[in-house]
Amino acid sequence: MSKVSVIIPCYNHGRYIPEAVNSILNQTFQDFEIIIINDGSTDRYTNEILGNSIFPKTKIIDILHEGVSKARNVGITNSNGEYILTLDADDSFESTFLEKAVSVLDKNDNIGIVTCGISYFGKEKGSAFPLGGGIENCLVISNACGNSLFRRRCWAVGGGYNEDMKEGFEDWDFWLSITEKGWIVYTIPEVLFNYRRHSISRDTQANKQRLDLFTKIVGNHKETYIKYFDVFVRENEKKYERLFNDLELIKRSKSYRLGEIIIKPLRLIKNVLKNKYK
Repeated sequence: MSKVSVIIPCYNHGRYIPEAVNSILNQTFQDFEIIIINDGSTDRYTNEILGNSIFPKTKIIDILHEGVSKARNVGITNSNGEYILTLDADDSFESTFLEKAVSVLDKNDNIGIVTCGISYFGKEKGSAFPLGGGIENCLVISNACGNSLFRRRCWAVGGGYNEDMKEGFEDWDFWLSITEKGWIVYTIPEVLFNYRRHSISRDTQANKQRLDLFTKIVGNHKETYIKYFDVFVRENEKKYERLFNDLELIKRSKSYRLGEIIIKPLRLIKNVLKNKYK
């Protein structure tokens, strides 16, 4: 039995699989198994690399294409680790993540999920730090990286990943299922997760459907949102206050003022032409 089971769903991302798997094989903590779920890939290269896998500590499970939630649930069901780490096939972890995250869960029974800072690469670059916390902190935004370490017991008690969340936000929905049971999310104060940005991805499509998906999440956790309605309103206001403050900082920046100087004559020309030809 392994301490950690690493679950990697893969749908047509075979070209990234070696990088993802090697980021786990190179961890400073080595008591793990890796389970890759081939989620009905149609890409020839993906099927070839998974069909001829020579990665150590790794097994492949082939299923019909039914989405990330189903793939993760299948992987966890077929795993034996006390702790579960999910990893998307096109992302990776820094080598010390497991060592640090496992230590947190070993020492703190009240913590159910361990996340960390995120480094974005690929189409867009940047970084982010999920705040973590309890149920009150997960009502408005997820506040945990989609790929995090959690207890198998949390998955069992929380009911697993909701397989109806096919369009996205299944991670947020799952964190709610865990934190509403009383567990909290701990954020390691280091950037240890590498998230690949694509020009078109499942996440970008999900953000376009954010209202519909959030409505679905509220429906899945209706009693929780009713119970914490006042907290939800307060946290939502905090979110928009932060956005407003960020916008004000941008407006006061030198680059923004320079842009205004450049654009102002163009606006005058536009108004003159508009009045002339209306």
